Amino acid sequence: WMIETHAVNAFLNDAFTEGMLYGALKISNGFVAVIFIFCAGAGFRLALESKFQDYISFGTPLRNYISRLLFILGIGYSLQTPIFSLDYLLGSSPEEWMRFLDSNVLQLIVVSSFLALIGLFVTRSLNRMILYAWLMMIGVFWLTPIIWSFSSESLMQIPDFLRIYVSRQPPASFPLFPWVGYYFAGYIATHYFVGAKDRNHASNIYLIVSIGLMLFVYGVSRTDWTYYSSEMNWWLVSPMHMMFRVSGAMFLFALLYKLQEKLAGPISRALMVNGRESLIVYVGQ
Repeated sequence: WMIETHAVNAFLNDAFTEGMLYGALKISNGFVAVIFIFCAGAGFRLALESKFQDYISFGTPLRNYISRLLFILGIGYSLQTPIFSLDYLLGSSPEEWMRFLDSNVLQLIVVSSFLALIGLFVTRSLNRMILYAWLMMIGVFWLTPIIWSFSSESLMQIPDFLRIYVSRQPPASFPLFPWVGYYFAGYIATHYFVGAKDRNHASNIYLIVSIGLMLFVYGVSRTDWTYYSSEMNWWLVSPMHMMFRVSGAMFLFALLYKLQEKLAGPISRALMVNGRESLIVYVGQ
């Protein structure tokens, strides 16, 4: 799905970027980065099933995890290097430096993971950690239009390296607001799912809730009420649109669980290999 999105964005002739079919494809492709980040949050929660004590006691698995996060961060910035020459890079223009410092999806996942670790160290309990995850998801979604309303002059007071993480989109590809929220949405969805006594029943609940949430968002989107300027782009800053995307990720989460037995064989193996090696697939593409 990610490869299809990148290929379409890069190669599709402008003559085909109109009509209902392309509109549906564009909405579909809007879920790709959301689900990529959602899966990272889900993966963090799954890891806690066996590594919770190791993480809060600062054991070897935590050090290995942090090393892996820093490795991913290094890869993320290396993909944005204007040219592999230190001499040239030191003399680069501000625009080229900002491209190098961009907050892209890999950087976003790493920062989100560190925020999750901070929450884990503070709460030291899965029951309290889920409250932290809820606060992070709702807080980030709700604050996004407020953060985006800050003037460029105000943001210029923040050092370049940090400013790009709280900038609008663009110039940042994946700023913390709203994208961190999807990471914690993945954590929340997985937390309740792994704790369910009957996961088949839980998947049914997820399907119902996700469809209901989509309908609710559609209804609210038809009203004129907002707590932020109506001049801001609904598709970029609205918490309602963010919840629409979360509901789509939840729907796919539950649907794949329902279909997993029917997807046995080559399809299942392909999905699992791409899931385990998602970093290689992403960087390679």
